[in-house]
Amino acid sequence: MKYLMEFEPIIKKSSSLSPHTFSGLAGVCEYLAEPRSKEELAALFKTCHTNKIPFRILGNGCNLLVRSAVVPGVVVKLTNPAFCGFENLGNTVRMGAGASIFSAISFCSQNNMAGFETLIGIPGTIGGALLSNTSDKSGPISRFVRKIEVIDSLGIIQIRDKEEISFSDKGNDLRDPVILSVEFAFEIDKTESIVKRLRKAWISRKIQLPLGVPYAGKIFKNPRGLTAASLMEQGGFQKTKVGGAEICDRDSNYIVIHPNAVVEDVLRLIEQVKQGIRERFNVDLELEITIW
Repeated sequence: MKYLMEFEPIIKKSSSLSPHTFSGLAGVCEYLAEPRSKEELAALFKTCHTNKIPFRILGNGCNLLVRSAVVPGVVVKLTNPAFCGFENLGNTVRMGAGASIFSAISFCSQNNMAGFETLIGIPGTIGGALLSNTSDKSGPISRFVRKIEVIDSLGIIQIRDKEEISFSDKGNDLRDPVILSVEFAFEIDKTESIVKRLRKAWISRKIQLPLGVPYAGKIFKNPRGLTAASLMEQGGFQKTKVGGAEICDRDSNYIVIHPNAVVEDVLRLIEQVKQGIRERFNVDLELEITIW
């Protein structure tokens, strides 16, 4: 595509997305880009926006299903150190949107910063966690947010203060197309106290997660006052199977991917569960997982 010629050093054509998703099920994208700097990413977005080329950011693929058809336009991976680093600013920490939650927990623990340790075992990136306002029993990630660095709809790098954004238990109203980094403020605590909470959270979480197998999830958002997993269990959907996709017996809000599965199996299973919950409980489950 002529509009993207200047970005050839960072773009691959017809690239498989399967290695970039937890499920391992995906088609190919028209273009896969890995920018080397924030400025290069901003220029790429602006080119795509100006020329009406579809533009998507791909995190670590833990909460994404990609249909077998070709994904049009440009898919961006934020793997360069420019998007994955950590900067201790004294009272706050700036984290790249492409950094994993696991690496963020490690950084905070090493620097006696408390708050993220109870997120241990939750896959994803800092950017994805911000968009979904990832939470655990201690509360949502938004309680630590101070500033967000973004690329706006005009391709300009901007800083958003937390006060400009409304957070909820299902995400936030941030409308900028790209998150570059997030600045967080944490309380200081002893390393041994942080590690103790981390171990306790991991013991609790690993009981629920599918272990040793590819999976897709979480599939549904929790309806207010309920959990999607409990509704699915009450509805008798535990271990329900369509082709090679099966509801996880540890946590019904995950789908286990067996070796013979195709992405259409997962999509059919999701629709079967949604319809069943609607008919039995008159509840419309909203997707947590993103489908391209």
